[in-house]
Amino acid sequence: KDMFTAGSDGTILKWDMTKEVKTPVVVHSHGFINRSIDITPDEKWLVSCGDVNYLQLFDVTQENPQPIQ
Repeated sequence: KDMFTAGSDGTILKWDMTKEVKTPVVVHSHGFINRSIDITPDEKWLVSCGDVNYLQLFDVTQENPQPIQ
């Protein structure tokens, strides 16, 4: 299972919770504060939102996910 975190620096991280040593992988980084993230029950889609009136959707099953346009 994976866990996702988002920081005030705009970085969204993915953590593989099955590994003994947990090293984060950057999913996306943009410069805007992330206020909230959520993941779909099937763990395919992640949505993030912040202060600048945006929503971003990511397919986190991809190796290097980019926001869906």
